[in-house]
Amino acid sequence: MAPRKKKEQLASEQSTPRVDKAALEAASDTAGVKQLLTWDDRFYEVPHATQNGSVDYYVSVTSFLGATKPASGALEDFKMKQAEEIGREQAQYQLFLAGQHGTAVHDAIYRHNLGDALEWKRLVTDPLSGQNKYVNGYDDFEWKRIARYMQWEEEYNPEFFFLEKVLYSHKYRVAGTSDGGAKLAKLGGGKYICDWKISKDTYEDYLMQCAMYFQMWFEMTGELLDGCAILALGADRNKSGWKCKVIDREETRMFLDRALNRLAVYRDMKGDDFAPKRDLLPISFPGRPSATK
Repeated sequence: MAPRKKKEQLASEQSTPRVDKAALEAASDTAGVKQLLTWDDRFYEVPHATQNGSVDYYVSVTSFLGATKPASGALEDFKMKQAEEIGREQAQYQLFLAGQHGTAVHDAIYRHNLGDALEWKRLVTDPLSGQNKYVNGYDDFEWKRIARYMQWEEEYNPEFFFLEKVLYSHKYRVAGTSDGGAKLAKLGGGKYICDWKISKDTYEDYLMQCAMYFQMWFEMTGELLDGCAILALGADRNKSGWKCKVIDREETRMFLDRALNRLAVYRDMKGDDFAPKRDLLPISFPGRPSATK
């Protein structure tokens, strides 16, 4: 047997695109759906096929699951203890960093699957001094999880038929952005909703999230997939550092039922009008060109 490649070597090589280009192009149409962000929720503006071009607002899967998550005494105790030990502002900053790490890892995996090479450290030229220097493309936390994704990829050999696609359900008035859908060679070439997390485990909320994507894909395309595969890239208790939970159609339907129960609770809390209640402020601004010559 050939020796296994080191993580650093595996993750830094030039990528071969792992996509079915024809399927990817067919799945790229999001029908004008727009993601809208507020400070405390995420919504999607979904146009309807009507003559007057009317739109409706759908709540995101992560928003309604997050708002209805049952309280865990142990988790709340941990959060309070952490806030006491490091301060509330620092605890909030740690949550912010986790979000930044997750975005960086997801973006790296997306670009890798489109064929981009990834580099832990990049050689750049300082615009003022003209000197070359190395800068971090990713920090250690991010690069470790990227390397673990590469191990999963080597084992499951995915061929993606969509990546980072907005999915929605007119039936349930929910939407979300799925990491990908792929044929997984390890599972006999079956087609699965795929989702990757930087977390330590494949928690039940993640399974419900993917089950909702499974349902949305069926509503949008008429295609019944084989199930869902959820990848936890922070499973440090496992020797590999990652854990993949695969659920078949029957299990997916079970988690879909649980998600729909949570959606019903959300509707009881918020009502049926999912239009954002807060100002929709821009989430970024361009840099201003220098006024000096």
